[in-house]
Amino acid sequence: MWWRAQITVALGQGWSRTDHDKLFEEAITFEPKFWYSDLAQAKFLMPRWYGEPGDWEKVAEAGAGRPGGLGWESYARVVSDQRGCYADVFRNAKAS
Repeated sequence: MWWRAQITVALGQGWSRTDHDKLFEEAITFEPKFWYSDLAQAKFLMPRWYGEPGDWEKVAEAGAGRPGGLGWESYARVVSDQRGCYADVFRNAKAS
């Protein structure tokens, strides 16, 4: 739960991409199956926050291939979470 709180703080405080990525890597190394880390990273990388178009989609795809992770379940959770931010997440973002 510490990682979840820290990732939320990083978003709210506007941490640099480098610092946030480092925190994310620490979180997934500690617990690769804790899918909340993937959701939080995707949120941080939305264009409305600190990412560029296509960033959160790349992270979601990378999570699907993470050794010891949840595979495509992770990707599906991220896309499902993001669908609340788009009229159609498949048409308005680069989700597949």
